[in-house]
Amino acid sequence: MKFQLTSKNAQTAIDHLFDAFNDHDADRAVAAYTPDIQFRMHGQSENLVGPEAVHAAHEGFFAGFSDIRANILAIVDGGDVVAFEFELTGTNDGPYAGRPATGRSVSLRVCDVVRFNAEGLIVSEDNYADQLTMAAQLGLIPSPA
Repeated sequence: MKFQLTSKNAQTAIDHLFDAFNDHDADRAVAAYTPDIQFRMHGQSENLVGPEAVHAAHEGFFAGFSDIRANILAIVDGGDVVAFEFELTGTNDGPYAGRPATGRSVSLRVCDVVRFNAEGLIVSEDNYADQLTMAAQLGLIPSPA
């Protein structure tokens, strides 16, 4: 899907956060981050600080979901702040978050808000994902009615 982008920052985010993620290339994914990046995963109450922490989180996803993909559904391009709505899909075929593989698939809507500095590097990323839905899809908890 093609999107009307108005800033270079939006393209940087697509290249590093989505294309690299879909290629399972954690090195390329974190290359656009500042050394003090704040990556807040609100659904998991986690705040990852620094590219190394984000790299490790990506590697954990890739190990747990060998076919994981992020499909962008919408972009709000505000220049120094870019928001993405995307669908995360994959099959849990490896250990993830300290649990063995369930063999089940997930399809989850996610929102990321990405902030850039004047040099075009990412200084923060706020990730909003429904972890309750993900846990239910993985069979870790009963599905909500």
